[in-house]
Amino acid sequence: ELQGFATKYFSDIPNKDVGNPEFPGGPYPQSHLGKKLEVVPIKENRSLDLHFPLPPTQKHYSKKPANYISHLIGHESAGSIISYLKKKNWANDLWGGQARSCSDWASFQVGCDLTEEGMEHIEEITEVIFAYINMLRSEGPQEWIYNENLEVASNNFRFLSKSKPQGYACSLAERMQNYKPEDVLSGPYCTKEYDPELIKDIMGYLRPENMILSVTGKKFKGNTELVEKWYGTEYNDSKLDESLLKKWAEIEFPKTELHLPEKNDLIATDFELRSPPPNHDPSQPKLIVNDDLARLWFKVDDKFGMPKLNVMCTLTTPSAYSSVENLCLTKLYVACLNELINEFSYMAAMAGLNSSISNTRDGIEVSVSGFNHKLHILMDKIIATIASFGENITESLFDRMKEKNLKSLKNFFFNQSYHHAGNASDLILGPIAYPYEERVEAMEDVTLEDLLI
Repeated sequence: ELQGFATKYFSDIPNKDVGNPEFPGGPYPQSHLGKKLEVVPIKENRSLDLHFPLPPTQKHYSKKPANYISHLIGHESAGSIISYLKKKNWANDLWGGQARSCSDWASFQVGCDLTEEGMEHIEEITEVIFAYINMLRSEGPQEWIYNENLEVASNNFRFLSKSKPQGYACSLAERMQNYKPEDVLSGPYCTKEYDPELIKDIMGYLRPENMILSVTGKKFKGNTELVEKWYGTEYNDSKLDESLLKKWAEIEFPKTELHLPEKNDLIATDFELRSPPPNHDPSQPKLIVNDDLARLWFKVDDKFGMPKLNVMCTLTTPSAYSSVENLCLTKLYVACLNELINEFSYMAAMAGLNSSISNTRDGIEVSVSGFNHKLHILMDKIIATIASFGENITESLFDRMKEKNLKSLKNFFFNQSYHHAGNASDLILGPIAYPYEERVEAMEDVTLEDLLI
């Protein structure tokens, strides 16, 4: 029916064979590279970004060389960049990947969310990033890593959940501009060919002399010389010293500190659908545990036919929201718990096993989802981490999460007006709500000892 509408109403439109507009060249001339920007933000933002211009990569979508590189640079397991930086208390998060992909140019970006201490170690953090990039270059492309990513991507596409038709149609229409007709559905997910030489070629652009280094922080306030034309942003623009560029280009770290990730043993291989228990009505959830400690509901999937599982748990405690101090402590407990499990949960996420730990008014919510085969391993790890929390939490981790949460709370005051209207509505109408001013004050005062009591 839809095809009939399209044929009826669009067939008479003449095809003038108009090509796509092209803008040869890239936005960054050589004079803009090998430079450092120091930017003053409005919010409390501390970040480091490395921008590398690339040649256009869209035509290589069947090989996805940049995806291989971003998978490793953005990895969060032991031996990764962010694992090292967290141990130094210099960063909270790191991301790496293709930031722009146009018909005539592309760019690769590595970004870090920094701690206050990290702002004092910009050169050392950049050194760590280039040490990892240099390690990747010396190790060379690894086919087993490519095959591992290919297996996960193929599984995710094979068992892709259905999305809303309107949004899906729009995304397919957009893909038609960039993919061959036979690849419109699978193009963003699947790769078809391992090309180590193309990966090496892209890696060749991740060099200090082909970089714009951008540092954002309030520490530069009052020490800048330039003002951006459109937004009035205060900043500095300076050339990086040649000796520093040379040092970064050659830096190496011991393999005990920075190395490739281990093979991922959490990737599912068993996709067999399980039969429901006998005499179980699949149309209704069934209460299978109901005692003084817990209530457990179970429902068989009788609609989607996917080898996937969803587990949602609420650990209820009236203390979680009983005071503004307890609210802050609950948020810090959840933040520290997520950090303690992060290296394992990241490997799980790479295998299609997702987890979420968050605070609610009723307590703490733990959710896991993904392929049936090995999801129980992730759940066991989360439970074990909760049980051993007091043994593994450290003062430095608590302080880093406290600083991160304080920054987020203080940045609320710079949000747009509708955020403030929503918060005011909660304060007026909600049964229990705490103003952000009180949250900031309480967060500044809580200690690790308070959390462990």
